[in-house]
Amino acid sequence: MTEQHQLLRDESPLFQKTFAPVEIEACAFRNSSNLLGALYQLVSAVDVEIDYS
Repeated sequence: MTEQHQLLRDESPLFQKTFAPVEIEACAFRNSSNLLGALYQLVSAVDVEIDYS
């Protein structure tokens, strides 16, 4: 992913001028990150309180 991002920056002067370089890292939650994001969106949309204790 980082290599592809750098190739895009190298090939596009507009991209270089418009966007600052970024550091791309794997999510701390790895494969679960998408599920956690989906749960957050659902809870936000429904406005439900969840007791995590």
